[in-house]
This record gives sequence, structure tokens and C-alpha cells, in this order.
Amino acid sequence: MSSTAIHTGTAASRASKPAPSSSSAASSSPAETTTVLTPASRRFVPRDLDGNAIPHGKRWAYSTASATTGSWGSKVVNLVVVALFTLWQQSPTAHALYAHLDATYGARAVGIWGTFIVTSVFFWAFGALFMVADLTGRPRWLFKYKTQPFVRVPGREYAWICAISLRNQVLVALPLIYAMSFVTAPRPVHPSALPGPAQTFLTVLFDTLCTEVGFYYVHRFFHSKSMYTRFHKQHHEFTAPVGLASTYCTMTEHVFSNLIPNALGTVIVPHHWSQQCFTFLFLEFGTICTHSGYNIPGLPSNLQHDFHHFAFDENFGPTGLLDAFHGTNKKYVVTLDEAVNRTDGDEERARKLVLQRLAEIEVAADEAKAKKK
Repeated sequence: MSSTAIHTGTAASRASKPAPSSSSAASSSPAETTTVLTPASRRFVPRDLDGNAIPHGKRWAYSTASATTGSWGSKVVNLVVVALFTLWQQSPTAHALYAHLDATYGARAVGIWGTFIVTSVFFWAFGALFMVADLTGRPRWLFKYKTQPFVRVPGREYAWICAISLRNQVLVALPLIYAMSFVTAPRPVHPSALPGPAQTFLTVLFDTLCTEVGFYYVHRFFHSKSMYTRFHKQHHEFTAPVGLASTYCTMTEHVFSNLIPNALGTVIVPHHWSQQCFTFLFLEFGTICTHSGYNIPGLPSNLQHDFHHFAFDENFGPTGLLDAFHGTNKKYVVTLDEAVNRTDGDEERARKLVLQRLAEIEVAADEAKAKKK
């Protein structure tokens, strides 16, 4: 299930085809409309300046800007976010908030409904930002950071993604949170249970490493012949993923590949409720970014997991540590090196012209749609 929307109009055909001869123009009706194929169509075939189809293996990271955005910026941003959370935890405002929640609702209700509401609202609000960009093509400057610019998910497939993600939230995540509140003691909410700054910071790091271990091995197991078709194939229907599709999967996969690895660290060591909630939000933030389709400066890089969807058999972990250890990132390293080392020569100028023409096709399709309304 990859992109499948077809726009019609006359402007885009002029943007992508040579002008007709005078004889053919005379025999054509001026009111005739032609099909405008955009990246939101299964029939769209990206072509180079000579009109030759661009091989599939060359389409990933076609825009050099999407591949050369450094990862250090996102690492610094992540550290700043964790540091700000650590400072917030020591503030009188945070203590007053936690005391109010504990006195008003109690630890069990906050652990169930507070966790579910906060994580769910964040998922839809943050994921919707990328959805708007995908469906409208705006802001235009964002396009150069799209890792797979020749694919776009159309509206009706986005609706299906939303339906499956909502199902997994309501029928999987919420019941699991509810069940865990009875299996384990409720996480304390009162500020008297808050740890110090060092423990707060190190706990987030520990949770992230636990997720790396849990997700890598479960995810790799789901790619085995006995498990893939039954449990994991649905998630790979989108070879160019989008943010909200991070939870587009079977309910079994959502439990064992998404929820349990993210909660692993919170089960192993004691957590204040706010720490646990922050860990879930922090990991959710990274997951949406890695599925977003955009490698935006300052945000977690999407390159590793986007390549996993593109190539299928590499990059099983969220951080890349275990992929490097097990050697399950060799094609990715080679492909990324080729993209990063491209120089501003004829090939690079040709790529920019192809992407410019692609943007013109998108604009023409939008104009054709507007005229039809």
C-alpha cells in the first residue's frame, strides 16, 4: 500500500512533456485534460533529465540536503531536552503540579489516564505536523529534506493509517496500561518521591538503552520467515514511512515491538510517574521523527529507519548501536557515504534540476485540482 492518488489537469503535462508539434496541437481539443502523475501515484515513475527512469536503488536520499544534515545537531537537541526536563523536575512548579495531581486523582488514576492522555495527545499533535506537510506540500522549503522525494502518501491512505493507529491506542495501549497498573505497584506521583538530578538524567539514558536492546532483537525476530508475513508485513506496506505510521502495525507487533521495549527500562528500575511519562514522550518523539520521511536539522535523524523501510533487511534498531555491533547496517553505511560524498559537480546539478522539475509537477497538480473545484 504505497502512494495512490492521481491528479488530472493540463498544466503538469506541459511541465513534464515536450511541447507537441503544430499538427498534433491542431488536432487536439483545447479543453482536453491529461493525467498529472505526482509522487502520490503508484504509476509515477521518476525520470532523470534524459527521460530515463531513475533506478529504485538510487532514489533514497536523492536530495543531498536530506543526507548531509548532520546527526550531532539532533544529539545536542536531545541532550538539551533531557537537561531541561531534569531542571524542571527540581522546580517548585513541578513539585506543586505533582502534589496537586496526587491529591486530586491518586497515583493509580494518574498512572493510567494521565499516561494515556498525555502520550496520545502528543502522538496526534506532533504527527499531524508531518501529515499536513505531506498532504499540502507546504512549507515548500521542507521538501529538500525529504529522504524519499519520489513517494508521497495520499489522503485516503493517511486516513487508514490514522484508523489503525487509533485502534492500537484504544484497544492495545490503554488495556495494557490498565493491566500493568494492577500487576505492578503504581508509580509514585507525589514530589517527595522525585529522584535527584543525576539519577533523573541517567534514568532517561538507561531507558533509551533498554529500548535499543528490546526493540532491536524483537524487531529482527519479526523479520524472520516464520513471523514476518503474519505479524510485521503490515508495517512495511509503506516503503517510504510517515510519522503517524510509526504505530501502523498489527496489534501483536504493537505490544511486543513497540510498547514492551519502550517500557522495559521503567519496569527494571524504579521510576517516578513523571519520569516514566517523559521517557514515553521522549521515545515517541524520536519514533515519529524517524518515520516522518524528513531529515530535518535539529530533530532526530530519520535516515537509519527510513533506509530500513526502503531496503527492508537492515537497520533493525532505533539508535544504530546494535546494528553496528551485529553488522546489520553495511548497505546503509555505503549508501549514506555515497550520498554524503557527492560533490557539486554535474551529477549534483542534475539531481537539483530533477527535484526542481518534480516540485513544478507538484505545483501544477495543485493548480489543476484547484481549477476543478
